Amino acid sequence: WKKSRKLSMEEAKRKLKNAKTDFVLLLDDNMYYKSMRYKIVQLAREINAGFVQLYMSADVEDCIRLNSKRSEGAQVPNSAILKMAEHIEPPDSTFESTCTIELGSPPLLQIKRSPVDFTPNENPLNACVRLVLQSLDKPLNNDEVKRHLAKENQAERDREVTAANVVHQVELAIKRKVGEFVSSQSQENRKTASQLSARAKKEFCTDLKSKIEAVQAEMKDESQRQDANTSRIASNIAELFRLQLARIKI
Repeated sequence: WKKSRKLSMEEAKRKLKNAKTDFVLLLDDNMYYKSMRYKIVQLAREINAGFVQLYMSADVEDCIRLNSKRSEGAQVPNSAILKMAEHIEPPDSTFESTCTIELGSPPLLQIKRSPVDFTPNENPLNACVRLVLQSLDKPLNNDEVKRHLAKENQAERDREVTAANVVHQVELAIKRKVGEFVSSQSQENRKTASQLSARAKKEFCTDLKSKIEAVQAEMKDESQRQDANTSRIASNIAELFRLQLARIKI
């Protein structure tokens, strides 16, 4: 699928760059990470095109139910649906909210959120068409969009730096704890204890980084992040450390 996605992006870029008249290009993909969607945004900026996305915020139970009604060869494992639901990054940033129509679960597909006006129970296709037409007059290289993207990119870099710094400090502290843990074991158990604790340290720091990034992403501005970071991160570290210690059995 990675190869297919790469080929589709190359084909989309070729068609858009060679376009002689206005047209709409539809990209049908899950794009559950913001980084996946940002690649499309970058392409739209590069060629001075508009950008619109449709977000289907269906309940997991509805996804599993609808999946079960597919023909046997077309079904995906329920584990894949659950994993995607766990990792999906909704389009909730300032910029994405200006170009995203959110629809609820099938079969109603009611509009839950839209940057263009809509009426209750309106056919969502009508709102999509209005947003697409609006985007034709508002390509992504204009100054307003550039400011939004620059601000979000800087916030993302700030989150990555903060997460890296905290993880580094925690890694040093855990290294000392690992040494203490291994030293507390009997001589015959130290090799096993060292191997198990090294594995636990690696898993712990990986989980910690994702936790910190999630907390940072919830903060709407820098002052809010500064006020909330210490207690939130400390709480997450304590919980992760407790769980990790419980896994080590000699």
